[in-house]
Amino acid sequence: IVPSAAFQCGNCHAALVKDWQSDTHAQSAINPTVLVFYDSTLAPAFRLDFPHSAGNCSTCHAPADAVRHPWDTHLRQLSPIGKKGVSCDVCHKMTSATPDPSGGRPGVLSIQFRRPSGRHQLFLGPLDDVVAGPDSYAPIFQQSQLCASCHSAKFWGVSTYSSFDEWKITKQARKGIQCQDCHMKSTGKTHNFAPDRGGTDRDPQTIH
Repeated sequence: IVPSAAFQCGNCHAALVKDWQSDTHAQSAINPTVLVFYDSTLAPAFRLDFPHSAGNCSTCHAPADAVRHPWDTHLRQLSPIGKKGVSCDVCHKMTSATPDPSGGRPGVLSIQFRRPSGRHQLFLGPLDDVVAGPDSYAPIFQQSQLCASCHSAKFWGVSTYSSFDEWKITKQARKGIQCQDCHMKSTGKTHNFAPDRGGTDRDPQTIH
């Protein structure tokens, strides 16, 4: 992940980056409520109980920094890219997500990433007809499993993030309706997510 990656993405995907900037994923590392529960001087706050631990909150809330230091990334001491929360590059480098049912491996601890070395790039996404090159198709982008690592977590046996687990027992799950079908629904307005940069015109319903 490179500094200002979100703005680089915006060179081609201006509309999508604008959507992301207004999304809670973009605010996950700087959300005032999250930070209060992390290290407020008033209870409840994680670091009041564990003052000598940075915790693993960053594995979901600041994954770009936590991918290298999952157990000692302090939410108040993030890099510029870490402060961007769940940025474009975090998801678009994912190949799989396998959360631990016990809750012991939240966020990046359960995610497999692919990041080529050197100047090479790789961008994964949900379209199976992408032109060969740095872009590639990854089936997980069409599956609720994409969301599971951060939206299914337990701490000391207590479920704290349960939206993925709740989805699994719904009629929507039985019908094959994925998280993305509702939470990343097409607006029907975008027919090219890289206009003027060689992007392909598509059915707007295929662009989330």
